[in-house]
Amino acid sequence: MSLARRALPILLLLVVIGGALAWYVTHRVDSTPVQVAPTVPERWTLVTSDGTDPWIVAVKPPDTLTASLFAEVSRRAGAALVAPAHPAIPLVLRSEFDEALQGAFGVDSIHRMAADAALDGGKAFEPVCLAHQTVDGAEGRADLYFVPFESAGFNQLRVSLIPEHPEQAGIGEYDPALISPVLVIGATENGFDRWWPIRVNRDRDCQAPVTSARP
Repeated sequence: MSLARRALPILLLLVVIGGALAWYVTHRVDSTPVQVAPTVPERWTLVTSDGTDPWIVAVKPPDTLTASLFAEVSRRAGAALVAPAHPAIPLVLRSEFDEALQGAFGVDSIHRMAADAALDGGKAFEPVCLAHQTVDGAEGRADLYFVPFESAGFNQLRVSLIPEHPEQAGIGEYDPALISPVLVIGATENGFDRWWPIRVNRDRDCQAPVTSARP
């Protein structure tokens, strides 16, 4: 057997090993905890969309928090990401307001109910993890990075918005469980509307815990 023929299997094996290593490097997940600085609760604010967001009323965390999370996500993703124009935790999506709520509630009344539930403060939201989802479409693969939260006040508000007279509220059916408290951090494309409502599966989506540094 010639030297070239004996070397061929070795070369093929090296190619396979190299490909496996490359796949591992590009697909491995950094599961180390994400540590964020503690925020002042009063700096969380209730906001109304200017019409460009998938939500109509949301809770906005401090810019320092969203900026630090975006920087950390970008580092872990190893790719250029786009941040939403107005990072916030949606309380009511625009679609469900237009189709199932606006006959029963106005934006001002939703703001008032959210304030009564003390949602305009960071203590109402406890971060769970850094999460990631992907979707494949005609334009290729897109990746979304977000942080789901625990919030009893959020859940209570959603239930409180069930219309007493649905027939007067719109043609759609309001589902309080349609969304959970989620803060979108960034994505590989700018079309954030396509992701909502975000269905969170912690076992599948969570990549790393999020913890708050204590002074």
